[in-house]
Amino acid sequence: MNITIAESRKLRAKVTFGSKWTEGFKQWPNVKWTLQIPFARKNATNGMIFAKGCVNAMDINTLQAIEIGNEPNFYAGPDRRRPYGPRQYAEEWKQYAGWVAGNITLPEGPMFQSMDIASGGNLSKWDVATMFDDYGLDEGAIIRSASYHYYQTTGGKPLRSTLLNHTDTEAKTNHFLPAIEYLNSTRDDSVHLIIGEAGSGLTNHRRDYNLEASLGTALWTVDWMLYCMSMNMTRVNMQLGVWFPFTAWTPIEYLGKPPHILGSFYGNLFIADFINKVGNLRVHQFKEAIPISEREKISAYAGYHHGELSKIVILNLEFWNQTVTEIIKSKDTDKPSSSSDKTTTTKTKTLPPPAQPDSSTSPSPPALSPI
Repeated sequence: MNITIAESRKLRAKVTFGSKWTEGFKQWPNVKWTLQIPFARKNATNGMIFAKGCVNAMDINTLQAIEIGNEPNFYAGPDRRRPYGPRQYAEEWKQYAGWVAGNITLPEGPMFQSMDIASGGNLSKWDVATMFDDYGLDEGAIIRSASYHYYQTTGGKPLRSTLLNHTDTEAKTNHFLPAIEYLNSTRDDSVHLIIGEAGSGLTNHRRDYNLEASLGTALWTVDWMLYCMSMNMTRVNMQLGVWFPFTAWTPIEYLGKPPHILGSFYGNLFIADFINKVGNLRVHQFKEAIPISEREKISAYAGYHHGELSKIVILNLEFWNQTVTEIIKSKDTDKPSSSSDKTTTTKTKTLPPPAQPDSSTSPSPPALSPI
């Protein structure tokens, strides 16, 4: 498959995927795949060849959804005339999805992911209710999930007021609540809202390591993902691009640095341990345990497996660095109620210095941990 992209997009002019690439699906036999196929450029035949090659190379039972396109709110030009908006997108998407479904053997039931709206997009314009009710995006009941992208902040901003601020995290993530409530009330759990691409910040090539790769990012990752769970968000996909500071790791030598892990890795590891394999997990944010004056810097969550309280997470987002001389105060909270008395084990997450400065202007990145 060949994809031709305008040089002005600053991407490779020609990308070829062959059998060696699709063999990669066999390296992770238990992974659930969301397969993104091209849609921005009007070369449907090329996209179909790619989709068939990937589906034929993987275990079909591992295919979770086919995602048609990416960030359509940026599609106006070069292949589409302005104005281009939700109505035009819905018409094109339905036609393309029907063509794909008619030419590829897929499992029974809804197998497509739609929307994938870019972070910062106009959610009142590109909202799920309008797309489904007014423009009929889900005609034929083939959609399994609707997706938005999310990056909480941008480069050049301090940790204290952005990532290490639960009030800010909660307020920005709450923008997705109407979509979750709409799907829950109208689709009877048949269509799920997910965050298809996420990261702590988007810096447009500035590589703001002191903000996005800091240990503060690890705490933000835990706080944000737990808050998403408490909202009944079905899934989030953390962005793992090679060169991004907010990624969990860089698995290859890059910019003269050996393979290494970054701040987000620790947060992802923490969340994986929290979710565990027990199943039937529900997460509740117990704000009532935190004094109102402390809720910007302290957040707390309870995890319930099969209805039983199984774990509690308390995050102290208080900021300090090597220049701070004030003693960090202890914080007191109330334990959430449980249906039975149990012995509890307390684990405190600690990491070695240095703590990251409250700045994003330093030219040097934080210490990197080797893989």
